[in-house]
Amino acid sequence: MVAYLKMETLSLQEQIKQIKLAFRKVERSSRLQWLFEHYPITAKDYYIAYFLIDSDTWNKSQRRAILEYYLQTIPHASEQYYLKLLKVIPLAEFIEVIDRIKMKLNDEDLDLLNYYLSPILREKRGYII
Repeated sequence: MVAYLKMETLSLQEQIKQIKLAFRKVERSSRLQWLFEHYPITAKDYYIAYFLIDSDTWNKSQRRAILEYYLQTIPHASEQYYLKLLKVIPLAEFIEVIDRIKMKLNDEDLDLLNYYLSPILREKRGYII
């Protein structure tokens, strides 16, 4: 989390708003690295990265890096994180990375991933994983 902000007295929405303001001050070419450094997948609050991801635009190599990094923790226990990614990442790119990752999942995790992604993908394009 952004260390110099007094977050403990703010609601989650206000915290995210303040973090987005700080994120926008980071030079565009450094934002991906900043994101990975401030919200690594090992951090308790790494979910905040998803709010930053969908508040910016990313080139193809950055989108792939985001997917490969933040989807290491799948399956996520909510569809909202997948939806945030799909706001800024084309469906074909998303599916390509998911297809590679799902080969490494055990049956239980694969079932959970399908539970969250099937309705989203069906709605997006009629695609079923």
